[in-house]
Amino acid sequence: MSGRHDRFLIIDAGGKRWAVPLDEIAEVRETFRTFPIPRAPAHYLGAMNSHGTPTPILDLAAFLLGDSPRSDGTLLLLDHRIATLALRIDRVERILHAAPPEEEAGTGSGLTARTIPYNEEAVPLLDLARLVAGLEDELLRGPAEPSRSGGRTQGVP
Repeated sequence: MSGRHDRFLIIDAGGKRWAVPLDEIAEVRETFRTFPIPRAPAHYLGAMNSHGTPTPILDLAAFLLGDSPRSDGTLLLLDHRIATLALRIDRVERILHAAPPEEEAGTGSGLTARTIPYNEEAVPLLDLARLVAGLEDELLRGPAEPSRSGGRTQGVP
């Protein structure tokens, strides 16, 4: 990805607003059915079938904020060039057209080093490629928190 975006999704996850580049999202889903991922960290809700591809679902608020994972909400399926991954969020607030953000030295974490202006607030812009790299590192190191093994199949009507 070029890093030059001009359209962003403003999302809510864990009661906090985030921005994600729209061109890095392949699909938005309102309902989903999950299947357990044995020994996965608790912030993974399970996996789903997305057009024939097993796709893990990460609860974004649980991962970023330490919230308890929730099985309701909305899914953002990442563009396959980023990863085969779905992010569970609370809701999409809107699509925003904005100038590409400039680098902001010394602000935010490695995942949110830039912001998007929205309604007089600076909304952290998630770097999805860095998010995925961090998740891959976590899986290689092994879970630092209790994981779920097995479990029941979950579904949202």
